[in-house]
Amino acid sequence: MYKDKLEECTKKLVKELNPNILYSLENHGEYLEEKLLELFKDCQGKISSQIAQTTELNEAIASAVTKQTTITDSYEKLITLKSLIKSILETQIPVEVEQFTR
Repeated sequence: MYKDKLEECTKKLVKELNPNILYSLENHGEYLEEKLLELFKDCQGKISSQIAQTTELNEAIASAVTKQTTITDSYEKLITLKSLIKSILETQIPVEVEQFTR
């Protein structure tokens, strides 16, 4: 009998507490949202500054990569040209020697 009454009383309290707990959680969520928004507003300058620095860094990296690519391409073209000149000279020298020996 006491056990039944205790269970009934507990169920009644839980039913009464559930909406209150939900409201409390909702209010707490709204409070946290406000605090986070305030924190964001306070830190907005720092955030913008970091974004700008990151953007500048990305631009600097892109510029460095472009320079590196240009230097690499130029070097490869120079090596190709050097090789081509060498092969042309090697093929022309025997021809010139033959012309003088005839």
